[in-house]
Amino acid sequence: MIRRPPRSTPLYSSAASDVYKRQLYEPIFIYGYSNVVDSELKNLQAEVLMDDEVISTIKLLYNPISGYYFSQFEPNLSGSYVFNIQDSKKSIDTINVNIYD
Repeated sequence: MIRRPPRSTPLYSSAASDVYKRQLYEPIFIYGYSNVVDSELKNLQAEVLMDDEVISTIKLLYNPISGYYFSQFEPNLSGSYVFNIQDSKKSIDTINVNIYD
């Protein structure tokens, strides 16, 4: 015997897409490693670009012992984000993040 769902149950569920849409507003965790940063420096900055326009600037914490930097960013739109990470003297890294609906 083949068991089928009751007719009142939809054949597909929109729950997964609802969860994904809510995740759009969840923070993006940005992190990376660099050995070219001044060991005395504790903070880095990142310009956040969307469509080649700077939409925000965020601060990143830098751990001089491990060489890792990290921060988070809360996107409010889907699309492509570019994070240009830099200290006061030079560019450190570029991170690309794509958020889809």
